[in-house]
Amino acid sequence: MSEILSFETYLLVTKEKFSINVLNKLSQKNLYKNEKFIANHLNEINYELLNNFLNDNIFIIERKLKKFIKNINLIIEFDIFFPVKISVKKDFHGNLLENKDLNHLLQETKEQCLNTLEGFKIAHMTVENYKIDEKNFSYFPEKINCNNLVIDVGFIGIPHFYLNNFDSILKNYHISINQVFSAKYLNDFFKDKEKDIFKMAKNITEGCNPNEVLFIQKPLKNTGFFERFFHFFN
Repeated sequence: MSEILSFETYLLVTKEKFSINVLNKLSQKNLYKNEKFIANHLNEINYELLNNFLNDNIFIIERKLKKFIKNINLIIEFDIFFPVKISVKKDFHGNLLENKDLNHLLQETKEQCLNTLEGFKIAHMTVENYKIDEKNFSYFPEKINCNNLVIDVGFIGIPHFYLNNFDSILKNYHISINQVFSAKYLNDFFKDKEKDIFKMAKNITEGCNPNEVLFIQKPLKNTGFFERFFHFFN
């Protein structure tokens, strides 16, 4: 089998069903889609049924596409996410604001959040407001002189406990988790603009929310390590 990925795999986990969808990266056409409805009246994830569902679909997908699934995007519709809001202020002493300044401040804010949310992974990070010298902005006004900048940032975290359970199942198929999405966050953002939750997640990764901060891994030159930096859409 070829290990070249030209598709993206999404897994939706809700109280009522499991659903898996494979999208062509370029055309966003469905290459494979299947779902299984389950009877679950509790706010608990049935990992045994999920494993059975994956076992029924993963190998079929790989045979059909003649490619391995290496990672998966996980969409969860359970009340297991935890919201946190943080406001951070920084003095710029009248200097010109640039995008790099915002990136540094967002990095500091993220680290502050991780210290607060010990044992959690950040699923979503959004800038809800910029206040520059007491004036509010819904977007980052780059290249203006600033004395004081305050950003209000919202985080949606998920406990590592749940991710570890998903990881232990996916490892059976040599699959890792690429990104985690809150289904509630997706539905709240898109409202009635989009009905397909898989395409919602795809659009989020492509930067359709101008105030969401996306985490990207970038290889460093002459080293085998990775640095994590922010790709922020203005």
